[in-house]
Amino acid sequence: MNGARPHAISTHGLTYEVEAQTLIDGVDLRADRGQLVGLIGPNGAGKSTLLRAISGILRCQDGAVRLGGKDLESLSSRGVAATLSLFPQIAPYTHGFTSIELVLMGSIPTWGASRSRAGRMIA
Repeated sequence: MNGARPHAISTHGLTYEVEAQTLIDGVDLRADRGQLVGLIGPNGAGKSTLLRAISGILRCQDGAVRLGGKDLESLSSRGVAATLSLFPQIAPYTHGFTSIELVLMGSIPTWGASRSRAGRMIA
């Protein structure tokens, strides 16, 4: 890094396999704070699988994910949740919520233990 600010999210050599089929093959990426990044590709290309791997939902066979310069494996689930959020685009998780409500839900871990604030936001 040489004194440079760490990337918000980075992966190096990320590989994920299921039943001898490689779904993610050596993915390297970097995204900085404030940068807009899009994943495009046909159905079945591995976009959702990559996002699940970056979020820690899936355990990859090889490679590393870093959030704010810290190895994902070294962070607690609370630490990961305070750094990133992932909402699937399918019901029932998104049913009945507006887009802005879904985005705001991603900030709930940074609010601490205030249940009343979270309740007001989604009520």
